[in-house]
Amino acid sequence: MEYRIDFDQVPDPGVVVVTLAGIADRAGFEGYMAELGQDRRMARVTGVIVDTRKLGISPMSTLDVRDLAERQAGVKGVRVAIVAERMLAVSLALRFVSFGEGQRPTRTVVSSMDEALEFVRG
Repeated sequence: MEYRIDFDQVPDPGVVVVTLAGIADRAGFEGYMAELGQDRRMARVTGVIVDTRKLGISPMSTLDVRDLAERQAGVKGVRVAIVAERMLAVSLALRFVSFGEGQRPTRTVVSSMDEALEFVRG
């Protein structure tokens, strides 16, 4: 799986866009999450948009999705919007959102970049 992290894609300094492409795999998700976690620019980020429209889905296990969701849930104060168009991607994204979600919704699945930007801005 390939990913691109872009802190300048939208004109909002508090939003980062992660674009995923290729075939989804745990290593790719772990890679972009680790890279974001080490980037000092994340200190000013309040919203992350994950664009999965170019991502092919592989048979990731529910355990993989749960582990990844719990790992991402450790980032407090950041809203995450997953852009997904294909039904399989939507299904995977919804499972990700459902795991580790607290009282206040901080993750969602949407079908467009505009909806994602609106959600992460609060």
